Amino acid sequence: MLRVARIALVCAAASCGGNVVIDGPADGGAGLACQTVCPKIVAACPGATVDCAAKCAQLDALQVSGACSAQVDALLSCLDRTPAFVCSSSSQACTTETTVFSDCSATYCGANPSICAP
Repeated sequence: MLRVARIALVCAAASCGGNVVIDGPADGGAGLACQTVCPKIVAACPGATVDCAAKCAQLDALQVSGACSAQVDALLSCLDRTPAFVCSSSSQACTTETTVFSDCSATYCGANPSICAP
């Protein structure tokens, strides 16, 4: 159950894939791009179904809008170091980053639903 929740949380809130970002973060910052991290999650989580080509649009929209940039960078950095967090029921490696990002994106998306619409 926790594994499914993590996959849903990370892939819904920090969706992976998309085509706004090509070689770096959509906000032009120095952080990681979702397209770099998502394949690592897929490789670390056999059996997980994550369509990296279709999942980063929401995250990219947040980054382009300037919302939650530090939180996005922290989450992607943690997931880059520990991609198996998404599918491990025992790992706590990215719990803080996931929670902080989710809080930020929920607040921003609540006030700007058109930016966050899938």
